[in-house]
Parts: sequence; C-alpha cells; structure tokens
Amino acid sequence: MTPCELAKNLESFSKDFFEQERSSKRWRILETSFTDVMIAAFSRQKFASVKVDASIEPQTGADLEILFSLPNSLAILFIIQAKRYKPSSKNSKNWSYTELFHKTHKTGKHQVDILINHCGSSANRSVPLYAFYHSATASLDLGVEGVTLLDACHVHNELKRTGKNRLSCKHYTSKSYPFSDLFFKISPGKSPPSRTDLTSRYPGSILSDFSQKQEKQ
Repeated sequence: MTPCELAKNLESFSKDFFEQERSSKRWRILETSFTDVMIAAFSRQKFASVKVDASIEPQTGADLEILFSLPNSLAILFIIQAKRYKPSSKNSKNWSYTELFHKTHKTGKHQVDILINHCGSSANRSVPLYAFYHSATASLDLGVEGVTLLDACHVHNELKRTGKNRLSCKHYTSKSYPFSDLFFKISPGKSPPSRTDLTSRYPGSILSDFSQKQEKQ
C-alpha cells in the first residue's frame, strides 16, 4: 500500500465513521477521535517517506503533523488543525464547521493565529493547514471527500472578515481539496517533486534538508 492509497482509504473511512453517530441521540464523535485513527493508520504502515504524529496543540495550534522526506533530500512539514462537520439540527443539510475561530483558554489567542505564527517562525517553517472530516451524508450533499484540506490562511481571512465561530461548509468546498492530493507526488512510479514543484503548490512553505531536521530532533 502507498501513502496515497492509505489516504484514500481514510477518506472513505471518515464517511462511514461519522455516519454511525446519526443513529444515536447521545453519541457524538470528536474530531480528535478520527485524528487518532489517522495517526495510528500511518504509524502501522511504517512508510519511509511519510511520518505522521500528533502535534503539541498548545504550542502549535494543531492536532497532527505530517513530515515528508523526499528522495532529493528535501523535507516538507505540514502542521494541521482538524475540524469536523456538524449539522445545524439532526435532520438538517445545513452543514457547518464549528469552533473554527476557537480561542485557547490560557492565552486567549485564536487557534488559527497560533498555527500560522508557529509555522511562519524561523525555527518551525512549515505549511499550516486545516483538515475537515465529513460523514457519508455530508460528503454526498457537499460533493467532497470524507477528509479535505484547506490552507489555514483562508480560515484566518474569514476570521478577520466575519468573526463568526461557525461557518457553512459550502463556504469552503470550492477552496478545499481531498486529503489524498497531499500524497500525489510520492507514489511509486512517479518522479519525486522538485523544489519548484513544491514551492509552486505551497507558496507559503519553506523547504529544508531532511537530515538537518533529524539532527534538531
């Protein structure tokens, strides 16, 4: 199995996983539950090119981190905050993402600001993203995969524009992309991405040598 194939499997599993709670009046799945599933799935495979682990949320504003080590000695780190879809009521199709502009209890800072500032600091240069989890019903209604990604800067811009803590999923569907797209260049049979490929796809990212990152850890 390749990292891309596993990512596609997780997109499908998210749909089934979150769909199960629709039959219960008491059970509500937290996004952290599915994040744990994703981390465990990647850890079990022991991919040489991809490392997935939990993030230290108070420091990074994120739930998980994905580190790519590439054949041309480049590395790129994605630091990701996860949010799940929620309906406005049990039978509603008005899906939204809640707590997008969550403030931390200790600092009073917005989570998205902590994430972007952490990724932009000289010591932690990386790509800030949001992951959105959906059930099968929500995925079908919205026309998206079970797990999608979005540049954190879009979330930050909406914070400045609206200040609302809950925004319609449809507001972000045109800007997001499937989780599996993150792994499009590291499947067997495809040439590794060049620095130009990566910086054009993720213009806010800064790439560093993987060996240097290992020395710092």
